[in-house]
Amino acid sequence: MAPKVETSLIARVSEEAWKNTEKLIASSADISPPAPLERYAKDLNISCIRYEALLSDAGLAKAGKDLEIILNTDAPGVACTTGTTLSLDDRKWGELKPPTRFSVAHEIAHAVFLKTADYDSHRDFFQKNERAIEKGCNILARILLLPRSILIHEIGSRLFDVDHLCKIILAFGVSPEVFLRRFHVSDMRGQFTNMDGLLAFAQDKGENIEFKACHICGDYAIGRFQHGLEGSRKKGRESEYRSLSPNYIETKWVLEGLNLNEIGLGNSKDIAFRLKNERAGQMEMDVKWAGDEVIPCRLNFRLIREKPFGWLLSLQVVGDIKKIGQSHLF
Repeated sequence: MAPKVETSLIARVSEEAWKNTEKLIASSADISPPAPLERYAKDLNISCIRYEALLSDAGLAKAGKDLEIILNTDAPGVACTTGTTLSLDDRKWGELKPPTRFSVAHEIAHAVFLKTADYDSHRDFFQKNERAIEKGCNILARILLLPRSILIHEIGSRLFDVDHLCKIILAFGVSPEVFLRRFHVSDMRGQFTNMDGLLAFAQDKGENIEFKACHICGDYAIGRFQHGLEGSRKKGRESEYRSLSPNYIETKWVLEGLNLNEIGLGNSKDIAFRLKNERAGQMEMDVKWAGDEVIPCRLNFRLIREKPFGWLLSLQVVGDIKKIGQSHLF
């Protein structure tokens, strides 16, 4: 019999922090977006948000027996002056911009870790595991901002409907990157398995259009846009935070970081032209599979960010593999 491997403290704490985050969300499972960050804060004895000049975007501070979330007045999306305070009863929590909402959710996740690990007894634990905890808090922030059950309900069967998804992103008060990377988290695995295609947030980089975040599902799409591209990409990006519990291991899509002309759609110049000249549109295309075989797909796009231009894209597989020039009869 193999000897039992003792679980490290960071693995045990991160596992409990995950469970405590799920409990925090459970009380809000029946609400509509956006997620009630102030309710989460209250449950963790966070009394307010306070704006101060900081070197980082945000932080936590002790305020007697309570905690305060401190936001940097110079951070992206912040429009408040030093000394401004938002209490738990202040309705302005719901008006926070997406970057600020993520910072607040990240600090709430820190409070979960603090409570779980009993900070006063394990201060050195946070110093030794700072980078792993930061990674874990980023993941928990996405869970807090986009609770699984609410997100799945809001999407329904319209995973590739970019107009619908843009409304959901706006309703939850998150960025397109945070929205798409929510699908990377382990609790979303197995969802939408009956659909085939990819979602992506692409951003204008001058001469190129870069895929900043994406989600891929279905055998054809994963075969073409994950396995078909991974040979040219470096692997091992997830090993850095193996100290966290297995819940924190994320799906990694090699499509992220590639340019439009690198993913092999075949007509990237036409797509780029339409993206830069239309706010929304649709294109039917045959995407190369192997040899003389192609996959019928439908591309939908909508401009979701102005500076720089950023688009939400969906590429849905709409038929089986076929020979070039072959037509399907429906």
